[in-house]
Amino acid sequence: MPHLSFHLLIFLFLCGMVCIFASVFVVKIYDKNYFVRSRAKYSLSLASTFAFIIAWYAQYWDLSLESLLSFALLVIFLILFFAMALLDYKYFALPNKLLAVFFFLCIAITYFLGTQPLEDSLSTVGLFFLLKLCMESLSQKPMLGEADIVVLGGIGAVFGIFGCLKIVFLGSCISLACVVFHALKNNQSLRDTKIAFVSYLFLGTLGFILIESIFREFYV
Repeated sequence: MPHLSFHLLIFLFLCGMVCIFASVFVVKIYDKNYFVRSRAKYSLSLASTFAFIIAWYAQYWDLSLESLLSFALLVIFLILFFAMALLDYKYFALPNKLLAVFFFLCIAITYFLGTQPLEDSLSTVGLFFLLKLCMESLSQKPMLGEADIVVLGGIGAVFGIFGCLKIVFLGSCISLACVVFHALKNNQSLRDTKIAFVSYLFLGTLGFILIESIFREFYV
C-alpha cells in the first residue's frame, strides 16, 4: 500500500480543489448568478470533504494504467455529481443534458473498469421506478422524480445495486436529519418541506466511499 507523503497529500488536495472549481464552472454554465457569499461556507466544507475522500483513495493508488484510469474516472464522476448536487439544492431539478452525460459516464466506468455488472444499473432503475409507483399510489403525491431515478441508475452502475442501497440509506438519514432541523427551525410541517434528494445522494456517496475505505484499511 503506497505511503501518503506530504507532497502527495498537497497534490491530492489541489486535485480536490480543481474538482470543486470544475464543478462550479459546470454549474455556472446553467446559472451565472448561482454562487453568492452566503454559500461560501457550504462550498468550502464540501471542498474539504472532497479533497479528503480523494486523498484517502490514494492509499490504493499506484502507477498502473488501470489505477490511473480509475482515479481519473472517479474524479470526473464526483465533479459531475457535485455539480448536479449544487443545482438540485437550489432548483430541485436538473438539466436533461447533464443527467445524460452523468448516466453514460457511469455506464462507461462500468464498461471500461468492470467494477459492477452492467445489469445492476438497469436493475436499480427498475427497482426504484417500481418503488416510485408504489409510494405515489399510496400517498397520492409525487415522490421520487425522474432525475432521481436516472442518478440512482448511474450510482447502481458504478457501485452495484447493494452499494446503491447503502448510499440511499446514508443519504436518506442525512436528508431526514436536515429536513427535521429545517422544519423545526422554520416552524413548518414535514410534509411541506422540499427535499433536494440528489444533493443528499451525493453526500451519501461520499460517506459510502469513506466508510468502505476505512473498512478496507482496518478490517481487510
